[in-house]
Amino acid sequence: MARILVVEDEAIIIEVVRDSLVGTEHEVNAALDGTTAVKLVDEWSPDLIVLDLNLGGDVSGLDVCNYVRTHEHTRDILIVVLTGETGDSLELTLFDAGADDFVRKQRFRAGLFRRRIEAVLRRATKEPRDEKLEMGPLVLDPGRREATLGGDGLSLTPTEFDIVHTLVVNSDRIVSRRELLDRGSGVADPATSRAVDMHIKQIRKKLGSHSSMIGTVYGKGYKLETVVASPH
Repeated sequence: MARILVVEDEAIIIEVVRDSLVGTEHEVNAALDGTTAVKLVDEWSPDLIVLDLNLGGDVSGLDVCNYVRTHEHTRDILIVVLTGETGDSLELTLFDAGADDFVRKQRFRAGLFRRRIEAVLRRATKEPRDEKLEMGPLVLDPGRREATLGGDGLSLTPTEFDIVHTLVVNSDRIVSRRELLDRGSGVADPATSRAVDMHIKQIRKKLGSHSSMIGTVYGKGYKLETVVASPH
């Protein structure tokens, strides 16, 4: 059971989301504006936030997202954005802000939405091994869910950490997009492959001169490369 905070300025959409989660045993709370959302994030400590970016008031959905990701006591909260907007630039904004997944309102289906929420929660609640994992300059501490690159802290969202962790522990083979997000729902979702690609794009950006560590195997997935290209 998880605590799920729904942040949406339309009460009817909050009810739609609540109804889609009926029977899951999750505890659901809601906020109609960003100011209330930030307060509940601090006081109620949700495990996952379903967040609308287009909130009215002084605190936008993007502000809420940035707040969660930039404070140590909240940075591991999962964020699934619920949006009515479209376009590649929006997707880049979402993942750049630290969203773990997103669902378009136009394509909202209760069953599929519930399965995507469960998949995001399932990835985050897996018990990783405690020992540190090293791959060239990249070091993962699964127990603390922290990463460093060349000795410097590497800020990864929960989903980004899980993707990198999966690539490291399977560095001897190609990992498919579906496996990286571990949907496990048996439902064909065209957004899944694109979401993985966007996460990989963000991870490579954070790896900087070591971005070539993550190799693309076209038509199959991704593989962590043991040889890191020189930054020069």
